[in-house]
Amino acid sequence: MAWLLMSVLVGFGALAGLLAALDVYGLFAWESRWARRELAIRLTLGATPRSVTPSVIRQSARLVVARLVVGVVLVQASDALLTRVLYGIQSSDPAAIAGAAVVLLVAALGACLPAAWRAKGVEPAAGLRAE
Repeated sequence: MAWLLMSVLVGFGALAGLLAALDVYGLFAWESRWARRELAIRLTLGATPRSVTPSVIRQSARLVVARLVVGVVLVQASDALLTRVLYGIQSSDPAAIAGAAVVLLVAALGACLPAAWRAKGVEPAAGLRAE
């Protein structure tokens, strides 16, 4: 019976992680869509498409790291509540926090790669037109 409960919880956890990754992808796609004019100006002024991709990834990484820092602060602030919910680990366990942060960072940066590759293909003339 315990393995059934564990497998259901793991399944729901994986589904929640997938939905969060899709949400982050949508956010980065929306953000790169709004930055299209800026990217078109950069490309018009002589930037290569290769230099645009790392720029988009860098901006996305800054957003992700800032949100991870806020998340870690919130975890530390809600220590008393989380201690009652978590089983087998402390809410201030550095290994658990670091592991969760690394998984979220990898998922978020993986979600921003398609938006960065799409930004590389922005046509300068089309990007400068009014939308």
